[in-house]
Amino acid sequence: MAKTSEYLDEAYQELQKLSADDRARLEYETREKAIRDYHSQMNSSLQRGIEQGVEQGIKQGRRETLLELTRRKLEKGMGAEEIADLLEEDQEVIRELAREIQEDGNRAGDSG
Repeated sequence: MAKTSEYLDEAYQELQKLSADDRARLEYETREKAIRDYHSQMNSSLQRGIEQGVEQGIKQGRRETLLELTRRKLEKGMGAEEIADLLEEDQEVIRELAREIQEDGNRAGDSG
């Protein structure tokens, strides 16, 4: 009977060891999944940020180009409506740019 008890103890210890290994494996897999999810989320956020930055840069560049073209045409004596027609742009956008150019010119004149 003592031998049976030894075998049972040994089997029980082996079962405990396997159970512990399963728990450790499960914990490891859970950690690995969390790390993969984190990296995936960070990469996705980075990509969105890059796309937004590019879009914002394009808009800003287009506005600066319109501003410079409007300034040049105003210096040649053209009106906002004529400039808008020439640049195929909304008249209100060109009027706003013209006001901004005029305000900048007034500020530059005040400081000189």
